[in-house]
Amino acid sequence: MNQSPRPKPWLPYILWTMFAFILLITLYLSFQSGPATKALEKPFVTQVTGTLANAPTQEQVLTITYYLRQAGRAILFFALGFTGSWAIILTFRKVTTKIRILSTASMLFVIAFFTEFMKLFIEGRHYSFPQCLEGFLFGMLGYLCISMILHLFAHYKDRIKKKAGAEA
Repeated sequence: MNQSPRPKPWLPYILWTMFAFILLITLYLSFQSGPATKALEKPFVTQVTGTLANAPTQEQVLTITYYLRQAGRAILFFALGFTGSWAIILTFRKVTTKIRILSTASMLFVIAFFTEFMKLFIEGRHYSFPQCLEGFLFGMLGYLCISMILHLFAHYKDRIKKKAGAEA
């Protein structure tokens, strides 16, 4: 009987590269000064507010800007959790699940805390532990998603194998 095929040997390298690229983007955006951040987000905010029927007030623009930042942070940390967790799962297959979960959680928390803590030293930025926790939780959501996808895929492949074995 055939064993389940192992993942392609190049897949972990691709995932680690994607993880590193997303981490670099996260660090770049996190370590910008307040004015540089405002300059970067202005085109997005202008595009979003340009679709409104009435011209938004300054308070509405600030609210939209805040939600765009939060959404961007959520997407980046979700992607970090998704790619980093998948890379860890494939790279350290022989390590217990408990240790992989703890390693992933530790890695994601350190990244979230570091990117938030360093804002103390950047002009026009501020430290926010709740935002650190949000980043960490979105990263863990990425871990949860890839874990469930891989589990369901393995379960599906196992069902196909059992069905093929029963027919033989």
